[in-house]
Amino acid sequence: MKRFVAIWVVCALLLCCVCAGAEGQSATVQAGESEGWRLSNDMTVDPALFHALLERLCPDLLARKSAEKLGALLDALEPSLTVTDDALQLDIGLNGKSALSLGGARTEDGVVIVSSLFPNYAVSVYTGKVMQIVSEITPMVVRPKKDAPAEAAPAAEGDLPQAAADSTETAPPEAPPSDSDSDDFLPVEEMTRYVDIAQPEPVEYQVDGVSYDVKRTYSLNCDGLVGIWNTLVDWVFNNKGIASLLEIAREAELEISVDQIKAALPAEALPRLNATFYSSSATADRLITATAASEDGAKVYGDARIRISEDDVIANLHVPPLTLGIDFEMHHADGFQAALDARGKEPLLHATFNSDDAEMHGTIELPALQSDARFVLTQQHDGPEGRLEINAGGNYLGSDFEVAPFDASGDGLRFTASLYYTDDRNPLFREELTLQPYGSPTLGFTDAAKTVVPITSLINVSNGYLVGFILDIAFNGIGGLLDATANVLSTLKQNT
Repeated sequence: MKRFVAIWVVCALLLCCVCAGAEGQSATVQAGESEGWRLSNDMTVDPALFHALLERLCPDLLARKSAEKLGALLDALEPSLTVTDDALQLDIGLNGKSALSLGGARTEDGVVIVSSLFPNYAVSVYTGKVMQIVSEITPMVVRPKKDAPAEAAPAAEGDLPQAAADSTETAPPEAPPSDSDSDDFLPVEEMTRYVDIAQPEPVEYQVDGVSYDVKRTYSLNCDGLVGIWNTLVDWVFNNKGIASLLEIAREAELEISVDQIKAALPAEALPRLNATFYSSSATADRLITATAASEDGAKVYGDARIRISEDDVIANLHVPPLTLGIDFEMHHADGFQAALDARGKEPLLHATFNSDDAEMHGTIELPALQSDARFVLTQQHDGPEGRLEINAGGNYLGSDFEVAPFDASGDGLRFTASLYYTDDRNPLFREELTLQPYGSPTLGFTDAAKTVVPITSLINVSNGYLVGFILDIAFNGIGGLLDATANVLSTLKQNT
């Protein structure tokens, strides 16, 4: 024990000697007077709810205890970041006590860095010295290549070929023929020749109370689909950018050929596609009907119907082989409303979305999975607030959030969010994030007399600054950090 006390006394005396020897370097490090912002974060964890959740999720006792310690640490942690025009500082608090701070202020020559880890020192970083250090360290990290070929010396005028010496102008080399058109654009014209497009014709067609007077039909048979597919394949293999990727695949012994890709679309298995476009010259209404069927029309693979008006979109899709049906509606005459239904032999999905000037909300229901999700977003006078709820097989998860001004003046923002895992609205986690103006900085290095040490001096062991810097961290910085974390450590010990 006496040896331990003696060692501490010697170290303390050494620290005093080092600081005394550096008194000529002592200076007051000032923070700028410019305005800035402070971003603060505070998380609150309900220990009882957190323990109950861990009992459900973590059957292993050791893992549950470790997670509870992590929850206690998150509850105690209070980080904040302050930024001004010429200064920046990160502060971390634990249970209301300052545990760690790290900041820097801009000077005429560079940056001065200070921290609670070395409270009696400030490290100055000068731009010119940084570049010098980088140039000195680079040869140690990046070794020059051995047997590097020497650069060819420029040829003397007398060594030039006579033909080149006599010529007064040198003709530029001929540029290779450009095929950028084939590389950058799809062969749309070649593909459209497989589609039969009829000329517009006048009709008298009325459905759902709307009269259409123009019709145009499009038809694509099996041969046309195969032709479009083959044209696309040829374009891909002739495209220089994509061809380079194919070369890499071939080098990896992946056999990819044009014939293999083209054979992936057999003509005998493809339907005939027919689409009819109806339009009204008096209104903005459009109607599209499409059918995919066999060549003789005996088998229908699917049909679709889309009606488009000035305020509405209504679409229906049916795929008989899959017993799949999809209905979609969108209306925006009074606000905005949308609905989507998908069903097979049983209902698959039901989703709704509604929005107006003050509120928007939506629901998603998955009956097969016994799950649903709902959200509400409301615009209040001071900012938006919302709620999200998810219920999956009896497991509930919810969240509330709100965005509001930081204070009555309207400057800054305050974001709060809560997370629930039960429907009793007791929050498991509560997060508060604030962004507030910071007009009169009281940063950790303001008006603080410190020994300013250039960063280059810390690299030199012989001048004594490095030893004093390390002792300041060991005796003052880490000691203050341990003192600030004492309450958190005792809490963790109680939970063990």
